[in-house]
Parts: sequence; structure tokens; C-alpha cells
Amino acid sequence: FKPQLKDSSSLDDAVVLVKLDGKDLFLDPATAFCPFGILPWAESGVQGRRLDKEGGSWLTTSQSSSAESKVIRKADLKLSTEGGLEGKVAVSYTGVEALNLRLAQRNQDATHRKEFLENELKGLVPVAADITLTNDPKWTSSDEPLVAEYDFKVQGWASGAGQLILIPVGLF
Repeated sequence: FKPQLKDSSSLDDAVVLVKLDGKDLFLDPATAFCPFGILPWAESGVQGRRLDKEGGSWLTTSQSSSAESKVIRKADLKLSTEGGLEGKVAVSYTGVEALNLRLAQRNQDATHRKEFLENELKGLVPVAADITLTNDPKWTSSDEPLVAEYDFKVQGWASGAGQLILIPVGLF
């Protein structure tokens, strides 16, 4: 919201301002799956109107730090003598990253969510890979990371070149 434009139609979200240990804390209890102390990106670091007995004052909502919203990918893989790569991959989404996925998939069934997560990981790997989701992530939580675990397999990841083996620089 930009107060100088005097157009109140863009005041379209409501957040709660709480004092906790002497500090202002912005919360959005109306957004499903929103972690405590974190605002969705659209409500983070924006101007708003704080209402009080005198009519109100302008303030800016807090911004989440990047440390609170991450995507962490871990892989435990083995390279076979034929050049294939096989093992387990885990992807963990926290903060706003988890919130966005949960909101985007909240009206989908388990089959669609599984396919969605498998396609997300396939899109990060530079070659064709066999990827199968092996767990049931906690889609309805707001406090826990959204963790997806996969069986991962790629044929021909490494290739021989004389006495050398060539492998791609990165997996994701």
C-alpha cells in the first residue's frame, strides 16, 4: 500500500500485530499453513494501516529472513561401475517455501501431490531420471518442514573416455 496515492482499495489483507517480549510480531492466522511469526511474501515488508482510537498510523510489516525459508536438497547416491547413479534424495521445504507448496496443493489429492513433487525434482535434474516419492509429506502442518523423500535412479550418469570417467558437474 502506498499512502500517498490515497487509494484504500489495495488494503486487502489483514494481519495481526502482537507485542511479544517487547517486540512487534506480525502474524497471519487467517492464512492456512502459515508458520508462527512468518508472513506470506505478499504481506511481508509492505506498508499497512494500524488502527487505533485516534484513527490509526502507517507502519511497515516485518520481513522474514532468508534463513527462515529454505529448500534443502540432500542426496545419498552411489555410482555403479556401469555409470548409473542410484540412491535416496530428500528435499526439505521450510517457512514460506513450505507455505507456498501447501497452499498450491491444498485442494489436490494424494496422487496429484505425489506426481507434483516427483515432477518438481525431475525438473531439477539435467537428464532423464527415475524418481519415485517414497513418503507421505506432512501437507497439513504449519510448524514442521515439508519433507519429500525419493528413490532416485539415473542410467548413464557417468561415461568413460579412455582411462577417465566423465560426470556432470552438478546433480540439481
